[in-house]
Amino acid sequence: MASGIRVGRWDCPACGHKGNIGYETSCSQCGSPRGKNVKFYLPDESEEVSDAQKITQARAGVDWICDYCGADNKAADAQCRSCSNPRTETDVNRQTREIRFDAPPPQSPLTKPAAQPKFNKGYYVFGAIALLLIVLFLLFRNRETTVVVTAHEWAREIRTEKFVPVVEEDWSVPSGAKVIKSFRDVHHYDKILVGYETRYRTVEKPAGTERVKVGVRDLGNGYFEDIYETRTVYKTVRESYEEPVYRSVPVYATKYRYEIYRWKPDQVYRTAGRDLSPHWATSVPPNSNTHRESERIEKYVLHFKDERGNEFSDECSFEIWKNVLDGNAIKAETNAFSTRLKHSDK
Repeated sequence: MASGIRVGRWDCPACGHKGNIGYETSCSQCGSPRGKNVKFYLPDESEEVSDAQKITQARAGVDWICDYCGADNKAADAQCRSCSNPRTETDVNRQTREIRFDAPPPQSPLTKPAAQPKFNKGYYVFGAIALLLIVLFLLFRNRETTVVVTAHEWAREIRTEKFVPVVEEDWSVPSGAKVIKSFRDVHHYDKILVGYETRYRTVEKPAGTERVKVGVRDLGNGYFEDIYETRTVYKTVRESYEEPVYRSVPVYATKYRYEIYRWKPDQVYRTAGRDLSPHWATSVPPNSNTHRESERIEKYVLHFKDERGNEFSDECSFEIWKNVLDGNAIKAETNAFSTRLKHSDK
């Protein structure tokens, strides 16, 4: 049976020799101790260990580091191999770690870090957006200015309605309506189940399990162990199913066509001018059973020039409109695209 154990490697920090056997505690090139900062890595071509003694050594536990001389020692060692100091509680164990294939690899000798591009396009995109926002801010930013009123303009309108007969249709007759005709019509449709139709679809169904290698575990002693998970295996099958079939059946009811009086838009009476005497139209008929006033709308506009002689106009409230005269200077707000009265109140 496969052991799942593989021998790692480490690089000597003293002489730079690469690929020392993982479980060796000193460099094969210069003899320097492995050292606590050395990290184990697993070459791609590393084969599984079949030797029973090495498998037992791999599963004996993590190596420990002597707090006196910093040398690496095996889990079974009771005293440091380098300085002979006995193992104590202050001696630090090496750490185990898992490297998953489906996760971003750590920055370690296990994998070479991807080369970074010389230029990050994101910086240029961010810079362009920031510059555009600054330009838009400057263009739309309002500043206070003074303008001179050149003219007044006003418009008023009174809208009226007329009580007139109209013909409508509905499933019931409202109060006060006169029925012209009643008839049968489709009120709605009911869905009636008439049977089933055999159809086919493609689905994924469990077909067993498989043992999948998902990573390796650094055992902290120069060895690595394969990590496996049991996953469900699916197969694609074509299956039949019964699709219900419905028929739409019209449901009839009595519908009515009737005549009824409703208020409908009638006339609009407008007045307008470029003076300081706004008024409402006087020809509007009084409210009665057949006519009535429905709405009054009024609009007031000031025309003005800025300091460069550019002409603008802006709608404002009646209170602002009536309290300034032609030739008066008033406050406004301006940007690259428009000039508006500062206290405009629409």
